[in-house]
Amino acid sequence: MRSYSQIPPPPPSEPKPLKAVEASAPESRLRQTEAIYQQQLRTRHIPVLGKYLIDLQKLALTEDDPAPIKAEIQRVQSIISSGSVIDLSEVAEELNPKPEKPAEMRPRPPGPPPPPGSPLKPRRGVNTLTPAFAQRILPIPEGSSSPEAAAIGQIEWRIDFIPPGDYELLIQYATLPLESDLAITAEFAGQKITQVLEKDRATKDLKSFRLFRLGQINLRQEFSGETLRLTAGTAESSKLLLRNFVISRVKPEL
Repeated sequence: MRSYSQIPPPPPSEPKPLKAVEASAPESRLRQTEAIYQQQLRTRHIPVLGKYLIDLQKLALTEDDPAPIKAEIQRVQSIISSGSVIDLSEVAEELNPKPEKPAEMRPRPPGPPPPPGSPLKPRRGVNTLTPAFAQRILPIPEGSSSPEAAAIGQIEWRIDFIPPGDYELLIQYATLPLESDLAITAEFAGQKITQVLEKDRATKDLKSFRLFRLGQINLRQEFSGETLRLTAGTAESSKLLLRNFVISRVKPEL
C-alpha cells in the first residue's frame, strides 16, 4: 500500500482587531435608539398626563379637603416639566411595596446635620408653572389646554403659598414672526413688571422655545391664595405660545 504523508494545516491567521466604539458616543446607534425611545415615550405620556391633570383640577374644586389632590397635581406637573416620561419601575414599587425588613436589617437613620460653615449649601428654590395648571387662559383655547404649551393673550394661576424673598421671573416661549414688539406683563401681590419682547426675538417656529427674563419681584411677607397673571400684548389676541412660567428664588448675597 502506498502511504501518504499528512500535510500540516496552515497556521491560523490572527484576527484583525476591531475598532472600539463607545456606546455613549454621540454617533453610536445605542444613543440614537435611546433618544428615539424617549421621544416616543413623551408622545404617548403627554396626552395622558394632560388629561389626568385636568381631571385632578376639577376634582380639587369639589372636595372638602383638596390638599392631597393639589399635592398630586404638583407631582404630575413636575413629571411634565422634567420631560413627561414616567419611571415605570418607581410606579411598580409604589403599587407593590416590599415587605418591611426586620429591625436589625433596617438602614440606620441619618446622622446630625452638618455644622455651620460647612460647604453644603441649600438648593435654589425654583417653581415652574405650566398652562395645564392655569385657572384661566384668554382667549379661551379650543378644547382642553395642552400640558406642554398654550397660545395665550393672558393666563392666570392661583399660588397657594410663597414665602417672602426676592424672585426672578422668566418664561419659556415660542412665537410666529412678530410684526411689532410685544409687551409682556406679570402681576402678583400688588407688584407689576413689564418687559418688551422685541420682534427680532421671535422663534423660527412654534416648536423652538427660548427663555425670556421678565425681571424681579420682592415679597416682604408670605402670600397665600394670590393670583399670578401674565399678559402678552392684549388678552384678546394670542401671539405668544407659553410653555413654562418659572419663579426662581434669588440667591442672597453673602
